[in-house]
Amino acid sequence: MSRPQRASPRPLESMDQKTVDAIVDVASLLVVILDRDARIQRFNAACERATGFSAGELLGEPVWRLVPEDQRTEVEAIFRELRDEGRSNLHENDWWTKSGERRRIAWSNTALRDPDGSVVQVIATGIDVTGLRAAEAEQRESEQRLAGIVRSAMDAIVAVDERQRIVRFFNPAAEHMFGVPSAEILGKPLDLLIPERHRAAHHDHVERFARSGHTSRRMGKLGRVRGQRANGEEFSIEASIGKTGSGDTALLTAILRDVTDQERAAETAALLASIVRSSEDAIVGTDRAWRILTWNPAAQEIFGYARHEVQGQPLVALVPPEAREQIESVLATVGRGRSVGHLETTGLRRDGGRLAVSVGVSPRRDGTGAIAGASVVARDISEHRELERRLRQTEELAAVATLVTGIAHDIGTPMNVILGYTDLLARSPLDEKNRERVGIIKDQVERVTRLIQTLMNFARPQRETLRPQRVEDLAERALALIAETARQRGIAIERAFDTTPPIPAQGERLERAFLDLLLNACDAMAERGGALRVATRPLDGGVEIRIEDTGCGIPPETLERIFEPFYTTKPRGQGTGLGLLVTRSIVVEHGGTIDVESRVGKGSAFTIRLPCESSGAERDEPGSD
Repeated sequence: MSRPQRASPRPLESMDQKTVDAIVDVASLLVVILDRDARIQRFNAACERATGFSAGELLGEPVWRLVPEDQRTEVEAIFRELRDEGRSNLHENDWWTKSGERRRIAWSNTALRDPDGSVVQVIATGIDVTGLRAAEAEQRESEQRLAGIVRSAMDAIVAVDERQRIVRFFNPAAEHMFGVPSAEILGKPLDLLIPERHRAAHHDHVERFARSGHTSRRMGKLGRVRGQRANGEEFSIEASIGKTGSGDTALLTAILRDVTDQERAAETAALLASIVRSSEDAIVGTDRAWRILTWNPAAQEIFGYARHEVQGQPLVALVPPEAREQIESVLATVGRGRSVGHLETTGLRRDGGRLAVSVGVSPRRDGTGAIAGASVVARDISEHRELERRLRQTEELAAVATLVTGIAHDIGTPMNVILGYTDLLARSPLDEKNRERVGIIKDQVERVTRLIQTLMNFARPQRETLRPQRVEDLAERALALIAETARQRGIAIERAFDTTPPIPAQGERLERAFLDLLLNACDAMAERGGALRVATRPLDGGVEIRIEDTGCGIPPETLERIFEPFYTTKPRGQGTGLGLLVTRSIVVEHGGTIDVESRVGKGSAFTIRLPCESSGAERDEPGSD
């Protein structure tokens, strides 16, 4: 017979950890926790002592391994009823020990639920009653053993006679639960422990059970009932009841469990779960090894991973490689018990995209106060950062426009005067050397004049009427202008044009933007040639044009500054530092965006996205004059 595959135990989510630890640590009671498939998740020391098996041998194994074949059908039915209906129960069955001995175990079984009310685990608290059943002749010893069990039980145990007076049993757990000593309550009516408004109904219910043919009702079968402490405080109870004897000798024994803390924990857990589910921030919980345990809907929305895809994965998988050292440092701080808040870093989406996130991380502690993991709250601030970037760009453009307007005014007039006198000199009788000098003066003045015109075009761009244009046509015209340069430098041009809708555009200005990018690409491949790829594709509500080269690439520290005014990496005299600034301003005028990616030694790619609808300039429809 093949050995069944073990299922890894998973953490309890629907029950307070302190409660679980307290139950599991009870030395005199067998405590076994099962998942929905009846596989063992917890197996306490009492179970080990009773069976001879260690917890390590049985964790993840089906509990049926311990149940004799002749009892398995009955026990499976009891388990299914508890799992499917969620009602607590009491029952007895035998267990095999490691040495082959059968031991009789009396079980009290309770279903544990998640915040949605679904049964996720079953906790069985058992008593080895083998000796009791085998030694009925030794009544006194049996009664003493039972009394010891009653005294040590965590549940309250109360016995009443046929007139519902408390007799024989009122154990320490009952004293603690109701706040009254056993000596004061024995012989008194059970009604003293019930709120007055419930007494008549409760008295009638117990009386009907005493007359019935039933000998027991399992925990939870009676539903939740209300108890009353000596100070008048009411609280919720789960109860099971058993009957021995009949008539005047009938004895009813109730096992009572105070579920106040469980109810409060469930309410708190439900509230917290609701907050976590509805939060717009990603909320992630980890274990002590910083592996992801919990994952709310906002985390899925922000990072793109479904919960099952990230559970058990390291938290650092949510950031790119260059940010992992930073996150590992944060987790080390959390591991020392300190919180870290408002950390801005880069997140990594499932599709490989990156996003700006603001992160807060705090330690999560278990019932003993030890650090059990981390709680992480992450907010997507990409849109906020993009708005800040655009605001800075707008401020930079406004400042540059003001600057260049003044420069053009102050320099333009003298340059025109110089150019005029240069023309006069050129028409005067001059020897060859002076004529060459005049030509140099004229070339340099015209160069300054062109620069001034570029500045003026940037500061006060002409407002052409927007006309429907296809980006493929504009790109083709720009490519035609650099075709010879590309051929001379050994640059292969590749076109990957998709069918895109027309966009409202100022054709000459947009063509100028494309041309500047193509010329920059040719310059990046001037030394060793390469490939220049121009691709277009339609977007939802717009178009995209992507210009890629296999040139020298742009270092990260430079990439951050390429759109700054007057910033250039070209040799002195070969660049003004305005080309990309003007290109970006043209794209922005058309309501678009421009992004750049680059790797040193591999090349660069500029991506322009433009809308199909005009954002404000006058638009001319096809066929209009």
